[in-house]
Amino acid sequence: MRYSVYVDSYPDGRSMAHILDLPGCTAIGGTQEEALARLETAAEEYHLWLNSHGDYAVGPEEPGELKVVEVVEGAAPLTPGDAAALFSPEREPLDDATFARSMRLMAYARADLTVLVNSLLEDDQDRVADPKGITIHSLLDHIANAEEWYISRLGAADHPYHVEMNERFEEADIRVRLIAVREMAVRRLAVLTPEERTAVFTRAEYTDHPQEEWTARKVLRRFVEHEREHTAQITAMLERS
Repeated sequence: MRYSVYVDSYPDGRSMAHILDLPGCTAIGGTQEEALARLETAAEEYHLWLNSHGDYAVGPEEPGELKVVEVVEGAAPLTPGDAAALFSPEREPLDDATFARSMRLMAYARADLTVLVNSLLEDDQDRVADPKGITIHSLLDHIANAEEWYISRLGAADHPYHVEMNERFEEADIRVRLIAVREMAVRRLAVLTPEERTAVFTRAEYTDHPQEEWTARKVLRRFVEHEREHTAQITAMLERS
């Protein structure tokens, strides 16, 4: 089996490699070559991750050859606030099968995060930190904020679901807010119009990159990528502590 690989990178070489056929399967490196080398392991782990959720749509076999088919230079989502590339396949209309699969993957990623969150005492959220001083609570807050932000990319103005969520849950406990934001996101995604499933959006609000392009496919990809990334980060923090 051969997987097509898509890469976004900075001029200094820092890169993130993605297998779009395995949404949420990514690897980061100081160079493109480093990211690709790590992606081989990430693909193997991705198969195991799917299988751990009883999803055998992609079998447990070796991931096979990785072939770079597109490189977008000038941006990569390596730190909060960074722009992310819109890859060519993500300009295609969002079909029902891709939507349904994305929703399953989002549910798997959230289930993993929920297990971690439920294992924590309230004090642990601020006590456990990574070497840079980032706490678990700040990461959970970041995840909720990011999901709200991804949804806001799908149009020229905030959707009523988005406005309602802000009014009701902005100051809520982080566990409650994570649930509320995800419920809002699912409700919003469920009512995407045919035009919204096809359109390429740019939005100047809430970003330092007003020309960054978004589609429904890219939003769904970033939901899974982002949550898996930070769940792994929290897991590592807990293991160190």
